[in-house]
Amino acid sequence: MLLLRADHVRKNYGDRTVLEVESLSIYTNDRIGVVGKNGAGKTTLFELLAGQLEPDAGTVRRFGEISYCRQLQEGQVAGHMQNVQAKRWHVPAREDMSAFSGGEEMRQKLAEAFSGESHILLLDEPTANLDREGIDKLIGQLKKAETFLCISHDRELLNAVCTQIAEVENGKITLYPGNYRDYEAFKEKERQTALREYEEYRQEKGRLEAVYRNKRESAQRMVKIPKGMSPREAHLQDFLAVGRNSSGKQKSMNRAADNVRKRLEHMEVKEKPQQEVEMHLCFERTDPPKSRRILEAKQLCFAYGTRPLFHDASFCVSNRKKTAVLGENGVGKTTLFRLIEKAQREGADGIRMTPKAKVGVLRQDFSGLLPHKTVLENAMAQSVQDMAIVKNVLAGLLFFADDWNKKAGILSGGEKMKLSFAALLVSDANVLLLDEPTNYLDLPSIRALEKQLAAYDGAVLFTSHDREFVKNTAQELLVIKDCNIQRICATLQEYEGECQKGERKPQNRQERISKEERMRLELRLANLTGRLGHAPSLDEKERLEAEYWGIVEKLRVNSHTH
Repeated sequence: MLLLRADHVRKNYGDRTVLEVESLSIYTNDRIGVVGKNGAGKTTLFELLAGQLEPDAGTVRRFGEISYCRQLQEGQVAGHMQNVQAKRWHVPAREDMSAFSGGEEMRQKLAEAFSGESHILLLDEPTANLDREGIDKLIGQLKKAETFLCISHDRELLNAVCTQIAEVENGKITLYPGNYRDYEAFKEKERQTALREYEEYRQEKGRLEAVYRNKRESAQRMVKIPKGMSPREAHLQDFLAVGRNSSGKQKSMNRAADNVRKRLEHMEVKEKPQQEVEMHLCFERTDPPKSRRILEAKQLCFAYGTRPLFHDASFCVSNRKKTAVLGENGVGKTTLFRLIEKAQREGADGIRMTPKAKVGVLRQDFSGLLPHKTVLENAMAQSVQDMAIVKNVLAGLLFFADDWNKKAGILSGGEKMKLSFAALLVSDANVLLLDEPTNYLDLPSIRALEKQLAAYDGAVLFTSHDREFVKNTAQELLVIKDCNIQRICATLQEYEGECQKGERKPQNRQERISKEERMRLELRLANLTGRLGHAPSLDEKERLEAEYWGIVEKLRVNSHTH
């Protein structure tokens, strides 16, 4: 059944056409994911479909009720929201929405969207600020929903629930069958086809240009007067040699050259597809530490008032590895980053940084950017890399030459996030702390960020609610739960697989140990603690560290299993 139809719709802001929809029809059971770069017009499309904006041209006809969950919305939590959906989404029983956290506010908006009897759901970035539990709940609800359009940068959600993908690009909308994985495969095939056609065009153009030059050069050689002959004699010879004189041959050759030129002018121009830029940092300029571990925490304790976040937490972080910090909202992920930053700056109880470690922090408030300076000037401000490398890094994050002279103050949130990250990459930092680096980013930018992190040689600790980003990036995990921090030497896929099978214990599986064995290990641990401070060589220190952490993990495992 037809639920909505948009025909010849156009929306302008000033003299700029933001969106132009020739025809879009939504039917019952359509489950559409909407993707596109930041600023492409996705939210404007939803505002038009929901009737919150009037088009400058064309018509939008609605044949059913629409429930619209906005990404940015102010308001109060109404009393009627204390219903089944509100409880299902764990919406707190507070009237003042300003007292809600970002995750609680999104849960409230989703509860309201799913509580009505609407025929179409419009969801604008519904995973924003949701923790893992909230995202899983949303996926479950959308699997039961009949008809929806969902703007999202969460690839896991788009793959799990969508049967079509609507791409908004250059103000136009194109529908692709399947989920986001199918869409990516189609776009890659499209890119490869465009690359092949461009190569064929380039080769044929080169061939015709060579033919044209040869014919022109041949025609010019024909006007040369033979050696020993005066111009009058050459002209008389051409006059007597009717049909075969050099002037006739020259005209014929010029006509042939003109025909080739016309073929060149009428060739369909094929633009070269945008190529992925590879990053090549000179990481040695950061004077990186050589130790296997970048930091160690022993019996870390921290609390806000009477509320403990960490209690006797011990863990380490590997050098030159990408480590994801996982945990539900409020368990202390951001606090852990602040403690690490403090340990680098002035020391912190329970955390020891390796001496050469230099921490760089990606801040959500973009306070490291200078708004009156250009993109390139901001990237170069603290750079230890050459300008050519800096430009290469910017291009890898989708800042091209036309963007380099833009003032940072006029950039979008996603562009500011990418610029902040680029400035960190080229600085002297060799340990990066990234708190939700995918916030504000569109899908092409998230993919670019993944590639840049894969090529980065330093240690990276990051948090992210984007499951696909964690899967594609993290080599190790720190899991925060019950005031403890558990190091997992595995990827997210491996960790979740073993958790589902019930095989994953904290770190490595160990057999239970006796009280006597525990006492012996604790005495050995005390002995190692003293020897670590006086290790005669780096190799000896690393050997002692490996034994130390092996005992720590063995004791921790048994503290959980007893």
